[in-house]
Amino acid sequence: MVNSRLVKWAAASLEEKKSALDDGLEQLSRLTIIIPSCCRQDCLLRQAVYWGYSRARVIIVDGSLEPLSAQIRDLISHLPNLTYLHIVDTYVNRLKEACQYIKTPYAMALADDDFFLMTGLCRAIESLDRNNNLVACMGQAMAVDYKRDNGGGYFYPYGGSLWRYQVTHANALERLHFGIDN
Repeated sequence: MVNSRLVKWAAASLEEKKSALDDGLEQLSRLTIIIPSCCRQDCLLRQAVYWGYSRARVIIVDGSLEPLSAQIRDLISHLPNLTYLHIVDTYVNRLKEACQYIKTPYAMALADDDFFLMTGLCRAIESLDRNNNLVACMGQAMAVDYKRDNGGGYFYPYGGSLWRYQVTHANALERLHFGIDN
């Protein structure tokens, strides 16, 4: 259940985004983002606000027993770049269903509680465009957390073990084995 303050914030934020000037992030029009989720509807609403009215195509695949409330579904139904699918099925089957909606040259999965910087995704698309030998690209991950004792937030690097990580084998099976070996 999503609280009413969050819904009011979402509605106001989406109205602001709707009337905002062009963001200049044309590369995002070539990207579909699939957001699988289950029982985290507040996260889905935040994602809808973040990605709403952007150039990226967004497919939310919600596996919760109950769909988003009618009020939230109505709110996000006006977002021209977002599709909400309520499919109570396995994670894999929900992803398979979402893949049928991909019409762009690039696609990615995004955890419902993660946020990717739009400019960073544009740079990743530019990297993939420049080098046809690449099949995937990832950037620097950073985490944010909250300290209850002083009420402050802090950032820290995340995924440090992936620094300069490359999987460049010519054969797809070799890439797969290398990528999951450890």
